[in-house]
Order: sequence, then C-alpha cells, then structure tokens
Amino acid sequence: MKKVAILIPCYNEELTVGKVVDDFKKVFSKYPAETTIYVYDNNSKDKTAKIAKKHGAVVRSETRQGKGNVVRSMFREIDADCYIMADGDDTNCPFGDKKTGTVCATEIADQVLNNKVDMVVGRRHEYFAETGDKKLVNGLGNRLVTKLIQKFFKTEIQDILTGFRGFSRGFVKTFAVDKGGFTLETELTIHGAYYDVKMVELDTTYRERPDGSESKITLKDGVKILWMFTTLVLNYKPIFFWGICGLVSIVIGVSLAISPFIEFFETGLVNKFPSLIVSVLFIILAFLFWTVSIIVKLVNKNNRRQFETNYNSFNC
Repeated sequence: MKKVAILIPCYNEELTVGKVVDDFKKVFSKYPAETTIYVYDNNSKDKTAKIAKKHGAVVRSETRQGKGNVVRSMFREIDADCYIMADGDDTNCPFGDKKTGTVCATEIADQVLNNKVDMVVGRRHEYFAETGDKKLVNGLGNRLVTKLIQKFFKTEIQDILTGFRGFSRGFVKTFAVDKGGFTLETELTIHGAYYDVKMVELDTTYRERPDGSESKITLKDGVKILWMFTTLVLNYKPIFFWGICGLVSIVIGVSLAISPFIEFFETGLVNKFPSLIVSVLFIILAFLFWTVSIIVKLVNKNNRRQFETNYNSFNC
C-alpha cells in the first residue's frame, strides 16, 4: 500500500493544532493509502506537542529554531510515497468546496500518486479570487514576488508563498533546504521551476486565523524573501546577474577612459593617470564578472545532471 505523510511544522499552535490534525484525519479516513500525520514541534512554549499527540499525531521535536530546520528534518527522516505539508495554524483547509472550486487534500495526494506530479501547489483561493485580496499587504507582497519569479524562472505558478503543498518522494529527497524560514516556499518553487519538475497548481480554501492565534509574518520576513530571491537569481541565473555586473563595469571603465584618451590624442600626453588606472581596473573587473558567470553556469549544468541522477534513483 502507498504511504502518505502529512507534515505539519508547528511553533506555539496550541489553539489550532488539534483541529488541524482532526481535519486531516477525517479527510484521509477512507483514502486508499497508509496515512500518517506528523507534527514537528519547534521549541513551542505552549502545549502544542501535548495536544497534537492527544489528537493522534506522531509528534517529533526539532530543537534548531526555524521552519527551514523543521522541514529539513521532516524531509530527511520520513519515508513516504507522497508528502503533504500544511501549516499548523488552521489556515490551510483540507476540505474542498464545490461552490468555489477548491480541492480536497486527497486530490493533492491523487496528483502525486496517480498523475506522477512532483509538486502540487495549493493556491490560496481567497487571495487570488477575482473579488480581490482579503489582506492587501500580503496580497501585494505575494504578487510582487510571484511576478519576479515568473519572469526569471519561466513558471506559471501564481501563489509562490503558500505553505500548503504536495510532494513526490523524488522531489523531497533531492531538495536541499538552504535558508528556510519564510523564504522556504520561495526556494521550493524556484527549485521546481529550475529543474523543470512536473508541477500543478490547485485552488484550496484558505481560512483566517482564529482569534488569539498570532500571525508570525512581518515586514522583516518580506525583506528576507526579496533578498532570498536576489541570491537565488545569483545562483540559478549567473549569466544574467554577473553579465549585468560586467556590463556596468565595462561602461564605467570606458567612460573613465574617454577623457585620458582624448587628452592623449590632442597633446600626446596623459596627465589624468588616476582616471586611466581606475578605468583599466573596471574593465578588468568586467572580464572577471563574465568569467565567473561562465564558471557558475558550467557548475549549474553539472548540478542539473546530478539532480537528474538522484531524482531518478529515488523515483525508481
């Protein structure tokens, strides 16, 4: 029988974790696969772990703080054919709604197990409905990051930052969590787009946090996401990033060299040696940037080959 692992990373979610576990148990109660719900407690200061265990979840602990560390441990320790990850704050509803066209969590599992999809992105319907976003700040931030990633990584995924996702075994075992935190979802999406794995996006129901449950997303996290995007472009799109740096350097270098060259042709002398020296340095720097872009491009090409080898070995 196929195995489905429900992964719920938690930090201080005693108000909601019990309901989250119960909802997933109900949804998968008749699903034709061996389903286990895992709650990873990340140093919660409340009764998150105790409540999750009481409701029937397998509770494990990750003492290194941060969602990235939690997900890294989940992906390493758990073996399954399908992984479904959801937040412990009860915002990711596992039930479908025919009126809005949102899917049930079992349909996410079907996509992975039956249609061989590597990553199912649970698009938050309430954020992307035609009526507009409920939270303007989150909606604008989500759209900004989405447009950037769609442009640079040629993907049509609309909800880049959603935490409700399904994964194949091959994807989970070949994904190396780098930064984590609230940049984790960005990493997951770019990893899938860059390596051209099979991805689909399905509408899911997004619920507001209950009263008393505190949102952990801040403006600082938004800055982290944008910074993460910049570093990922540097790593995954070296020709673009280092090519631009080289182009800027060559323009500065040539601009600084114009005045000394004009002076030389008019008088046969060069008095502006500092400008000439700096211009030469910028021109050399430009060629160094372009050399780095080629080296990183070759390294990435080798990494893609290694990824294909590892991915195929886990999916056999």
